[in-house]
Amino acid sequence: MINSRRIALSAAVGLAAVSLLLTGCGAGGSPGEADQPSASAEIQTGGVAQIAALTEMQGFDPVKVTNVGSGLERAAAVMDTLLYRDELTDEVFPKLAKGFSSSDGQTWVLELREGVNFTDATPLDADAVVFNLQRHISPDSTSTAKAMLSAIDTMEATGDHEVTFTLKQPSGSFPLSLTGSSPASLIGSPAALADPEAFNANPVGAGPFVLESWVRDDRLTLTKNADYWDEGKPYLDGVEYHVRVDPQTRTDDLIAGGTDLALVPGSAWTQVGGIPTIELRPIPTGGEAVIPNASKGPFADERLREALLYTFSGDTTARVLFGGT
Repeated sequence: MINSRRIALSAAVGLAAVSLLLTGCGAGGSPGEADQPSASAEIQTGGVAQIAALTEMQGFDPVKVTNVGSGLERAAAVMDTLLYRDELTDEVFPKLAKGFSSSDGQTWVLELREGVNFTDATPLDADAVVFNLQRHISPDSTSTAKAMLSAIDTMEATGDHEVTFTLKQPSGSFPLSLTGSSPASLIGSPAALADPEAFNANPVGAGPFVLESWVRDDRLTLTKNADYWDEGKPYLDGVEYHVRVDPQTRTDDLIAGGTDLALVPGSAWTQVGGIPTIELRPIPTGGEAVIPNASKGPFADERLREALLYTFSGDTTARVLFGGT
């Protein structure tokens, strides 16, 4: 939940939690239960959150959505996600789904919440989930989720609100492919997706927000979905995403109060760390790397790759490039 404190995240992966943060879901159990604030916390409702986006997105069609920071978090705000992974504990919890289970790791049963409708009044049911996932794995699909779903051997609606997956081999990590870090977790209205290009610019989902306006390379405005399935949420009246490609611009905008949530580089932490109205939240995953080409050229020599490694000091890198984080 956004409060009076502006929030700075330390790594790009941190934006994965943005849509869930805005709907008021915490790191507890299923929505509406353990995710509720403690008795001492006061829920602040209303208002429009201002969020700095790393880049413009290609669109809302799930097969065109790429990753967090490039539109996945915005698409999730409109469509919600089947499952939710807690970034702090790595536990997976249900969202649009009410359960996902397996007795052997090879056959998985996804149970959906009943009574959930898309904003075009069509039902979010098992057929809708199968329809969406088949678009990701179709032969001509270029979806970034295609590889994650390649473990599936068969998939079918075995009930109005039940989808059964049989994998090619057992996999305990299969649920991760349907969490908010994957476009496969986004379920759009099949009726609206009959025209993919129209959907790409004007999505129809069952998430906490609906699209109000979109000025590309500038601002995306979402408003509260009054019929959202999780009663009482979202707490906010709306969300505005502002494209801020330059990290210094994002930092300056956060300091000036123009945005409520922004990703800032570690090198800027000393700049914002002493401001009482800004709360710094390090993200436990993510990072940056130098990856030499080991297949050809000078770094095909393992000795040179080792020499490159020794030119870096972890402590110095953390201090100079990442503000000591």
